[in-house]
Amino acid sequence: MVVGELSARLADRGHNVTVVTSTRGKEAKFTDEFVGKVRVMRVPERIHLFEAPLIPQIPLRALFLDFDVLHVHGMSPTITDLGIIVGKLKRKPVVLTYHNDAESTLEWGIAKFAANAYARFSVPILQMADSVVCSTRSYAASSLALEHFRGRFEVIPLGVDARRFAKTGLRPPSIGRREVLFVGQLKEYKGVSFLIEAVARLRRKGTDVTLTVVGDGPSYRRLRALAEILGIGDHVRFAGNVDESKLVDYYEACDLVVLPSISRREAFGLVQLEASAAGKAVVASDIPGVGDVTRLVGGFLAKPSDADSLALQIERALLVTHDGTKLKETAASMNWDVVTTEYEELFQSLLETRVRARLDPSSSPEPRAALAESPGYRSRSFRQGMWSFVAGSPETNGRWRNGVTHALDNLVDWLLENAYALVCALAAVLVSIILLGSFVLQ
Repeated sequence: MVVGELSARLADRGHNVTVVTSTRGKEAKFTDEFVGKVRVMRVPERIHLFEAPLIPQIPLRALFLDFDVLHVHGMSPTITDLGIIVGKLKRKPVVLTYHNDAESTLEWGIAKFAANAYARFSVPILQMADSVVCSTRSYAASSLALEHFRGRFEVIPLGVDARRFAKTGLRPPSIGRREVLFVGQLKEYKGVSFLIEAVARLRRKGTDVTLTVVGDGPSYRRLRALAEILGIGDHVRFAGNVDESKLVDYYEACDLVVLPSISRREAFGLVQLEASAAGKAVVASDIPGVGDVTRLVGGFLAKPSDADSLALQIERALLVTHDGTKLKETAASMNWDVVTTEYEELFQSLLETRVRARLDPSSSPEPRAALAESPGYRSRSFRQGMWSFVAGSPETNGRWRNGVTHALDNLVDWLLENAYALVCALAAVLVSIILLGSFVLQ
């Protein structure tokens, strides 16, 4: 969603945008098409290691594309790390949006070890990015990988399309039965099992509350079975995946939205902004990132992985009369157009810095780059230069040889500057291959 919203808006502002992503949720075959004004290249997603897709083809595709700024999203092994390296190889500004740590929710000790090892391996590679963006300050400050970037990262929150919810918030509060809504993937880290347990506790106390679960995922069967075991199967409705227009109706029909996530895989909680845009209050787990957004929209915070705490906060939230107009105004101040402007300004500042360095070699860390950017050298394509060299023009031959020598010098300088990062990147890839091999053999 984040990539789609930003890309569409940047394209509407006149930028040429190409997105290289996976085929998740679609047929596993390579496609190259335009979605609106955005070129979208999808690479098959076939191999997973501890929940993480391994798709080095994505950054390799970027290696052969022409672009001014590379915007990498992460963290995802073999995609984020290699993407940053590709951007630096092409000597282009690289912006990394750090969505969440590469954390595994699997109980296997080797999965957690691999996640921690990757976090440490990735640090020198992350430091190669020209700018690191995180959606909240608390998440960045508590991240194992980003603790080395304190004071050196940008905070740009996610956004919401408030216009989609313009006609919501008109329904008066329910009398009697109260409706709680969850929206998201049905995965372990979302903590939906604790929400179902909390609803069961409230009903045993006499609170007439029902739960609607919108979304699907691998935990669906287990969660449905849990609701039956707790005796509230008739009071928990699983709606599955719904389209955008129907989702707005679910927000409008509820009294409260709950986000009970328990893992750092949840770093922001975009549904909280959607709930606010619909004029609805929020209860969420007090975890880094998510808690920042909850406080911003005036929601209620529960202890993570604690059904009793969650039930208490849901009960408190249902007893309060919320100002829907104020909630909608808060969401409107964080719409995607504002977020897009912040990213656009960041991209522009990085490009302007590059241009200033070229125009004023003394301000550049690589003064010799002025040779490669001189008008005489840039005026000829590689093929023209090669033809002139074969033809034997002494002046052109000298210029062409100087250009090649300069390019080789730049390559050597880059390798020396980033040797440690390259070693760590290779080590991370080798560890991934070894772990994948052992996992497959098992």
